[in-house]
Amino acid sequence: MSRASTPTLLSLDRYAKIMGLNPVHFNQAQGTTYWPDYGNCEDVWYQYSWQHQDDFASREDLALAIQDAEEEIAAVLGFPPAPKWIHGEVHQWEAPYGYKTREVADQAYIIAGGQRAVDLIQSGATVTYSDPDTDGWNELATISVATTVTNEQQIKLYFAGKDGTPEWEIRPLKSVSISGGTATITVESYKLFDPDRWEAVPGQTGVTIINPESAGEYVSTVDVYHEYTDSTANHAVIYWEPTGGYNSLICPSCGGTGCARCTLISQDGCFSIKDAVHGIVTPWAATYDATNAKWIESAFTVDRQPDQVKVHYQAGWIDPEYLKGNTLDPLSTQMAQAIAFLATARIGRDMCACDSTRKYIHELQRDMTESSRNEFYVRYESQELFHNPFGTHVGEMRAWDMIRNLTIQGQFAGGGF
Repeated sequence: MSRASTPTLLSLDRYAKIMGLNPVHFNQAQGTTYWPDYGNCEDVWYQYSWQHQDDFASREDLALAIQDAEEEIAAVLGFPPAPKWIHGEVHQWEAPYGYKTREVADQAYIIAGGQRAVDLIQSGATVTYSDPDTDGWNELATISVATTVTNEQQIKLYFAGKDGTPEWEIRPLKSVSISGGTATITVESYKLFDPDRWEAVPGQTGVTIINPESAGEYVSTVDVYHEYTDSTANHAVIYWEPTGGYNSLICPSCGGTGCARCTLISQDGCFSIKDAVHGIVTPWAATYDATNAKWIESAFTVDRQPDQVKVHYQAGWIDPEYLKGNTLDPLSTQMAQAIAFLATARIGRDMCACDSTRKYIHELQRDMTESSRNEFYVRYESQELFHNPFGTHVGEMRAWDMIRNLTIQGQFAGGGF
């Protein structure tokens, strides 16, 4: 699976599929009998731009562009384009006079309060490679593990020994099924090349390309995790500033380290969701009762209004097909394409691709203000081009076309929640 140190909602392999890139070449591999070099088609991608002799974009470059696109789309819409865990979002309390609570949250389409959690199902699970269509190449990888998890969408694969860190997740998966306490996971084999091969240092002849026909190029084990939102973990932390003493900037005794006069007073809690669509929640001081599986409201430990509150939650747009259980990826096709178009328009380097795909990429990167005779430009010039919040490149316009129906004069138009 293509990966990068920058976590993204749109997986790199799904980006490659949207853009029509060769999936095996995109994963830095090229064979002789299977997945060969197609003449003058220079489309093998590398992990870092310095691994390539020409100034082509790398997977790390691409991940940064995708993340930037996702954040900009979220800023325009007011919610992430797919479910995302928000950790440690800080707000001033500022409750109305006489009230003990206030309403907070930066993101709309709140899914649940809590923190991301991963529980190990099995480490070092064996990967079995097979050739279902008997064409001579083992294109399928299968992993089977015993589990008590019942939700297929919460089962995730990670490269072994990476502790379930998001940027090491193997995605998107081909299928997950659970029967009789056994989860069977399938994924395309090219997503399981040994990630150490992507870190190769160039020699005199450059970086050696991965051989997809060699069994030694693939990992033999992976880690399987259960990923979910842990609503039993505190999802609101309430803070009071110390009073009657020095602050941490001027304290003559310790400069703020370990000094009670300089340390914020905190109290754990939770929040109730008042309006999920518009992102309105009410935080409370509370403790979790594990016996009865519920949060119980507590009195403030300080007899005055808090000064700040920090919240943890999951929010974002959800693909309706995911809600129906028809897909393992909550990022909708509409949002995925918008992210891909916007990222392509913004990336600063040329991309490895065959001629037809490269022409498509260059078209998305074209600035429409420099093509006044173009039919597409003329059609949009007066109404849309200069009002697009993303910019005037073709990819930026297409991204806006795909998501602008989700917001109407600042109001949300409904959809995947």
